[in-house]
Amino acid sequence: MQIRAANTRFTNRVAGSAELAAAQQFPLKEEMAFVVQVADSAPPNQGENHIDQLMTERIAIICALRNDNSKRDLLGFTAYSLVPEVRNELFVALLGWQPSDTEGIMYYAGGRIISVDMAWLWYQFEFEATTRLQALYDPGAGALPYLTQIYTQWKIGGENMLPLPKDTELPTNLLNDPVIEELIEFPADFDPAAFDPSFSTLQGVYNKKLRQGG
Repeated sequence: MQIRAANTRFTNRVAGSAELAAAQQFPLKEEMAFVVQVADSAPPNQGENHIDQLMTERIAIICALRNDNSKRDLLGFTAYSLVPEVRNELFVALLGWQPSDTEGIMYYAGGRIISVDMAWLWYQFEFEATTRLQALYDPGAGALPYLTQIYTQWKIGGENMLPLPKDTELPTNLLNDPVIEELIEFPADFDPAAFDPSFSTLQGVYNKKLRQGG
């Protein structure tokens, strides 16, 4: 939600690990960003009779950037030229933000190329924040976390329930979730009612259709 509210090039096309798994199997239609927690670490406990640890949590923003779909750019230079712009947009969204239940602000931890082909460059940006295990609290973090609160109220009661200043509007990226079928090109329509109940996954349905010559 923090990235959607910042109005990056991905607009509302920001998803999580489940959508990333689907995108790794089927072709993407649009550029997307996927937020995945990749690691956490903590030093030894500092208290003798109580817990006192400062845990560092790391998240990855995995971005699929459209490349020049031709043999002229097999190295992915077209998409790679977008990396500084995308990184700056993520900096605006995340640097200095203090998520709920953290003690420190979010900071940048580096980036790297995951893979590249004629169609897509996959680039991973990583960010970290610290959490005090002894006592978790929410110190507040400015305007965008306030939008998180009013977004929840909007979902429950509509616009009339929002405590917004005059002439203030919610970012449109917060109002609509991305539709995965519009972003990933699945090889077959998925209708669970049309297939054997024993096939509970999209891949299982697709494999069955192939065996049946469908």
